[in-house]
Amino acid sequence: MPGLSEIPVGDEEELARFILKRDELRQDGTLRPLAFMAHKHVDLSVTRHRGFTVKRLWGAGRCAAVKRKLPLLGRADILAATVRLAGLDVKPAEGPGLGPKNHANIVKYPSEKSEQVHYAQILAGLARFLPVSMG
Repeated sequence: MPGLSEIPVGDEEELARFILKRDELRQDGTLRPLAFMAHKHVDLSVTRHRGFTVKRLWGAGRCAAVKRKLPLLGRADILAATVRLAGLDVKPAEGPGLGPKNHANIVKYPSEKSEQVHYAQILAGLARFLPVSMG
């Protein structure tokens, strides 16, 4: 039996990318590709919605913001299937303080920043932004 952090991420799973920097948002509230850039890494941390109440999901975002000493502006929600259709993948991963079943990484980003922009543009265009006021 796999450990909780090894449970595969299903296509139907919703993922949250917490938005902590103003330059990840346009003035009209839409996401900039920067919100999905993994540069300096080839994976991008996301939070799986599975088993979380809305309150607990926003709490995870607030914890991430406090840890990084940045404001929580909102979150970008996207389905794992959408990430896969864009040519990337989602894998379970150990997460900081989220519990072993709620962290994942978007993987298969190319290592070159210029190549990552392509994927970041696609994901930012397909993700749904929810401002923190909705939490």
